[in-house]
Amino acid sequence: MSDVLVRIKRAVLAGHYAFSEKARVEMEADSLTELDVAESILNAVAVYKTVWTRTIFLSPRNEHCKRKFMVKVTKCPACGSKKIKKVRRDWVGEHHGQTYTVRDLEFHECPSCHERVYDREAMRKVEAQSPAYEKAHA
Repeated sequence: MSDVLVRIKRAVLAGHYAFSEKARVEMEADSLTELDVAESILNAVAVYKTVWTRTIFLSPRNEHCKRKFMVKVTKCPACGSKKIKKVRRDWVGEHHGQTYTVRDLEFHECPSCHERVYDREAMRKVEAQSPAYEKAHA
């Protein structure tokens, strides 16, 4: 795990983070809470890329920063394999004996242990099709 990601996780655990107005708008549009975002950061295994931003903010060391970090699944959380890959295919689930299909679902799957990792968007698609959430959809 990179030093940057370790520092980001420590800041989140210590509660030393804030959301910009833009981030809050995007969180609201995606129905995400601050806890959802913090949990995603804490579960991350690698920094995927650095995104330069026009917004200047202070780092924990009061340095001016113009970078934000995005995370990507690069290692299986179950077995540690680095062979985990993003896949897109029809996904079949079952709830109380009732089978349902989510078409064209994108998620990460480990070829070594068959563990699957779903991001927020994938989970929303599954929930939208699942009979378990029928009352919430009504």
